[in-house]
Amino acid sequence: LIGLLPRLLEEGGVAYVMQLSILSQLETAAHLQAAGLSGRVVDFAFFPFNESFERNRAQIERVEQLSDAHHLRLGDADVMVAYLLEVERGEAVA
Repeated sequence: LIGLLPRLLEEGGVAYVMQLSILSQLETAAHLQAAGLSGRVVDFAFFPFNESFERNRAQIERVEQLSDAHHLRLGDADVMVAYLLEVERGEAVA
């Protein structure tokens, strides 16, 4: 998806992309930079693990071990953070 955005974004346009904390933020940032894009977090929410995530728990844990990906434990529930990124052309916002 990130690779398509330079073609799809009009000048001055923005795209909104959801980044889950169980995926590497550093990898996403590198892909944005390589595509000449910048992104900033404009909102976030907690997203509970559902059956699909539970079935893939081993893979999620492997990604977390090998990267900056993570999830949280709130009480007895596993949750991830869903970040809403505003993506546009240009340099990253500090």
